[in-house]
Amino acid sequence: MNTLCLYKFYFKDSFQGILSHPFLRKKYIRIILSLGFIFLYFFYFYINVKQVNIVKNIADSTTLNQLMIAKRQTLSSLYNLTGLLAGLIFLLLESGVHLNEKSLYFTKALPFSKKDIINSERLFYLTLALILFELYVFIIIPMLVLITTRLITAMIIVISAHFFFIGIFQMLRFIYSCLHHRWGRRIYRLILIIVFYFHFVDIRYKIDSYIANKPINLLAIMMISMIVGIALFLMSWSMQKDLNLYMRSEYKFIPACSHSVYLLALIRTRFFKIVCILVAVLSFYCHFVIKDNEGLNFLLPFLSLIFLYYGNTTLSLRRMFTHYRIKPLYELFWLTLFICIAGIPSLFVGIMTHHNVQVFLYGFNLSLSALILGILLPKRISNMNELITSIVIILLMMIYLLANTYVLCAILMILWIIAYYTLKEATQ
Repeated sequence: MNTLCLYKFYFKDSFQGILSHPFLRKKYIRIILSLGFIFLYFFYFYINVKQVNIVKNIADSTTLNQLMIAKRQTLSSLYNLTGLLAGLIFLLLESGVHLNEKSLYFTKALPFSKKDIINSERLFYLTLALILFELYVFIIIPMLVLITTRLITAMIIVISAHFFFIGIFQMLRFIYSCLHHRWGRRIYRLILIIVFYFHFVDIRYKIDSYIANKPINLLAIMMISMIVGIALFLMSWSMQKDLNLYMRSEYKFIPACSHSVYLLALIRTRFFKIVCILVAVLSFYCHFVIKDNEGLNFLLPFLSLIFLYYGNTTLSLRRMFTHYRIKPLYELFWLTLFICIAGIPSLFVGIMTHHNVQVFLYGFNLSLSALILGILLPKRISNMNELITSIVIILLMMIYLLANTYVLCAILMILWIIAYYTLKEATQ
């Protein structure tokens, strides 16, 4: 009973304040945003259905043996991506979702048993992970027709994928709970990022090819994945240790002056350092090791993510901007300048590889989107804001990739206007 009480409290306290921004308090804005996100999500879903139908028509003209190879490869790819997604969601939740001050005080001050605290915290994070996983399941549903047209078989695939996801996610959290030192956990997250990267670009294709060319029954693959997931879940759930709940410092101390407030709001976060280091290392690997400059067009726009924390960093002093005569248009001018500076590598690589500025515009739109979302949903107000902004940014990345140069320019203008009114509302 205490476990359920803590579990409900974590959820209620974490989602409190999500729509507290003045811009989001307006009813018509909420309706427009909701309809817009639903339209964009279903637009992406529709494009997936069209692509799957094209592949299905090609598959219908192949031999039975080739069709079975394709089905085994598709099924193996589904479980491979499920495992990768479990790892990425684990990293996302551990890096971005933490219990706030009220939740920590409530947990530690009242006489809850250690078992109740651990179980409620595990249920809380597992529920968040499953919410994100359901978005993935909703996207891959059209792909199931490439494997089977039977409803029961499709349901078994979905259920086994859920067990496989839960097992890997909980096992990663169990290993994380065994590392008590802060640097040990940081190294663990870094190792996972490296492993997932190589698994995504190389290892998973070898696994898919190996399984596809073996005479394995599809049902056997499903059952093995389900059993592995259940075994990992039971093992990790029974052995997981206390996660030592505590508040984490998100910023580095840097002396500030009124003229440098915009830049310091960006560079003083740990997230800025992590993003810059990861992009730099992976870009170095793409350019000098594997000689893949096309990969840079995908990696460099990720620098736009540094603008996600700007709204959270300036939240406590934003009301003072008017006293320092800092106008929203002046603030947006400097932020636009910083976005241009962050996009210079994308501009250079895009012109060298594709002879156009589409990669730069893609990164520019992502930067403005991250800036707007960070101001509308600052992490300090609600624990779930960062999770929501991460989901929206991922969806926008997929949508912006489908746009051409002219569409990206039109989106840029719209986003710039929205950013101005968002800053103006937040400063009042």
